[in-house]
Amino acid sequence: MPNPFSLMEALFRPSGYHTEEENWRLEFDRVDEGNNAPGGTGPIDLDSGRVTVSVPGPPSAPA
Repeated sequence: MPNPFSLMEALFRPSGYHTEEENWRLEFDRVDEGNNAPGGTGPIDLDSGRVTVSVPGPPSAPA
């Protein structure tokens, strides 16, 4: 059963749902601050059609 207060809120403040929906979207939105790749280029170069895949080395033994 829906909450009667949320029904009233939806009736008198319809933009509240859109605000809440935008907050949900922002929770799952991902922003890459930088690519941290050496040389300043990313792993995908659209101009040349090349993709760079970096494979990490084996983990070092504990000292």
